[in-house]
Amino acid sequence: MELLNQETNNTWQEKVKEFSIKNPDYKIIYLTLTGSKLYGLDTLESDTDIKGIFIPSKKDLLLQKAINVYSANTQNKTKNTNKDVDFTLFSIHHFLNKLENQKTHAIEIFYSMFREDTILIQTQEVSIIKNYKSSLANINLDPFIKCGDSIIKKCKLNNFKLFSHALRLSYHALELYQNNFITFPLKNEWRNNVMQVKNGEVKLIDIIKMIQANLDKIKTDNYQNDNSITFIDELLLSIYEFDT
Repeated sequence: MELLNQETNNTWQEKVKEFSIKNPDYKIIYLTLTGSKLYGLDTLESDTDIKGIFIPSKKDLLLQKAINVYSANTQNKTKNTNKDVDFTLFSIHHFLNKLENQKTHAIEIFYSMFREDTILIQTQEVSIIKNYKSSLANINLDPFIKCGDSIIKKCKLNNFKLFSHALRLSYHALELYQNNFITFPLKNEWRNNVMQVKNGEVKLIDIIKMIQANLDKIKTDNYQNDNSITFIDELLLSIYEFDT
């Protein structure tokens, strides 16, 4: 399946131009497909999620006027369609802060940098960020585990899309635990399981068992669960030194 058609390509490129016009001294260093198209869970009906990272101008940083998040979505209905594009950019400071606090979406953006066919824009600064992959080896798995646990507790909702997210996150946690890495797209077996859950083809009790089985394989007492990431300041300085 083609990841992006010409219309969608035109849309995200237009969003980039709009951002550059509004923020002429800001620099987009990374832009990637996220969501279902990153995970390998997209269908013909899927919308397009695009996220990226930008470096604010030094002037705005000094004046404390730099923005943290820029959003420009095309969706204007209650439900996204395959023509909609969710476009979000994070400042490098905001992204690294989320990474330092080990938010799942920031961790996923980081590992998306290793899937070339979904990357729309990347500059040399991205290579600097990727070089810190080994520093993420001690990442805290609690956010992934707690998400799975919390959704299991909401099992009466019968929200299969929500359960598919929980199952996917449990696979991410398991892979981080076993290999210190998240692979995109999901492995075929995992992807098939998540798609079956998303389509409502798996009984609720079996979904819970699948999620719990993944979480049970993660022995948190034997895992170095460091709640702090100490390289973030060093990384940020490296990026600005390169950009000078």
